[in-house]
Amino acid sequence: MDAQAAARMGDEIAHGFGLAAMVAGAVAGAIVGAAIVAATVATGGVAAVIIAGCVAGGGLSMFQLVKGLTTIFNLQEPASGMLITGSSNVFVNNRAAIRASVDQATCSGFPFNHPPLPLPVLVADGSATVFVNNLPMSRLQSKIVCGAHIKSGSPDTFVGGPNTTMAFVFDLEGWLHTGLEILGVGAVIGAGVIAAAAGAAALAGFVAITGGAMLAFEGLGHLGNAIGPGYGDLLQGVAGLGLLFAGPRLAK
Repeated sequence: MDAQAAARMGDEIAHGFGLAAMVAGAVAGAIVGAAIVAATVATGGVAAVIIAGCVAGGGLSMFQLVKGLTTIFNLQEPASGMLITGSSNVFVNNRAAIRASVDQATCSGFPFNHPPLPLPVLVADGSATVFVNNLPMSRLQSKIVCGAHIKSGSPDTFVGGPNTTMAFVFDLEGWLHTGLEILGVGAVIGAGVIAAAAGAAALAGFVAITGGAMLAFEGLGHLGNAIGPGYGDLLQGVAGLGLLFAGPRLAK
């Protein structure tokens, strides 16, 4: 891992907009999926595959869109709390250094990640090779137990080395992202099974359309990355949402 700014008592933590973006996209996907099912009068497994694919596609596409915009425009994540404890004898910029598994932060859960927590939460991870009081030294992007990460740090002191996690992280954003990916893969497999049951011609058409779409999205990612950081996510997110919202019209 590249060296990151050392964390200090008083630095801010944040959750970011990832979870909110995925939930909003998934809800939109469910609505679009229901519209497609109604337009095609699909039932049973076909309806389930349509709705699952739309929910997964909507959530993941919205996540990419928000991630891309955040990177391109360097949008600042809203702070959800701050680090409130630190080492008693090791300081960075005259502020207490932060240690994984013992130092704590307050967190409001903003935006839409969890309710405000009544008690402080532990810093979960830090560097596997840099230590403070024999504990991993935490830094920018180090995780908090509630799933937030450290969003600010020292302007002139950096901590390198691989990451090590010292406490369980309730990473709702990561879990939802993985769940949507699994749901999407399941929808593709289900669609393939349905196409195969419909005959060789239907299966060939499904393979051609799915393969073409995957290649197109891969191409958009490469094009965006050639333009600059964040543009790959932006282009793929816009394309994904465009296909999603075009679904009801294409289904007629």
